[in-house]
Amino acid sequence: MSGETRYADSDGVSIAYQVREGAGPDLLFVPGFVSHLELQRGEPVAERLFGPLSAFSRLITFDKREQGLSDRLGRPPTLEESMRDVLAVLDAAGSERAALVGVSEGGPMSALFAATHPDRTRALILYGTYARLVRAPDYPFGLPDAVLDRWGELLREKWGGPAGLELWAPSSVDDPPVGDWWARLLRRGTSPGGAVQLMDLYREIDARSVLPAIRVPTLVLHRAEDQMIRPPTVGTWPTTSLERAMSSSPGETTCRWSATYARSWMRSRTSCSARAARTARSGC
Repeated sequence: MSGETRYADSDGVSIAYQVREGAGPDLLFVPGFVSHLELQRGEPVAERLFGPLSAFSRLITFDKREQGLSDRLGRPPTLEESMRDVLAVLDAAGSERAALVGVSEGGPMSALFAATHPDRTRALILYGTYARLVRAPDYPFGLPDAVLDRWGELLREKWGGPAGLELWAPSSVDDPPVGDWWARLLRRGTSPGGAVQLMDLYREIDARSVLPAIRVPTLVLHRAEDQMIRPPTVGTWPTTSLERAMSSSPGETTCRWSATYARSWMRSRTSCSARAARTARSGC
């Protein structure tokens, strides 16, 4: 049945996934900060994103280990473990090759997967993401460690309600349905401690070295005034090694289900959405 929750076995770890049986190429959505399948399927807020995506694809979604309906092992997965989980989901879903949509934290792993498994990757679409997030001597575009410290403190202080919504989706702070859904997603998707562990993981992520190995068609999307992932960070994706298109839309919201993002997406269906569809189909 389309949309039914099933489980893939990833070396003994159960990874929850769903498939929407649409017409078009397989499209695997790799989530960012927090996910929960049952708060995505049929929820009006989440359908602002997943509805348009499933209109041109066979959409595969999953919960990362340590989140949502997947097994929780007490720590966030490494990029290598997440790659194995993606392989397990693709195998269980009967997908030989899929276009990957990597959002936020899901972007670096998606890039690593595309470089490591080009035979399983039809195309790569990256939204609001980064190769490295934290500042380093050779990476002045990154965020200071103190910013992640503050994010962790904010999440602990406000967990239970729509914690961090002013950062992820500032245009939706005064939208009660979005705030209620975001609070439920956080409570059911992970825990305060789990969220802080993710902040620590973000400090370690650095996928810059694998970018030259990516050879699949790639589309990079971001919001021009994104409050979480600044465009200069996204803009450091190298242009020499990727068959790549860049697209920037106005707005300050990272979360792709916010009302302003949905309106921007719908207004640009003939450009941004169509380009995403073409990218997904182009790895023939």
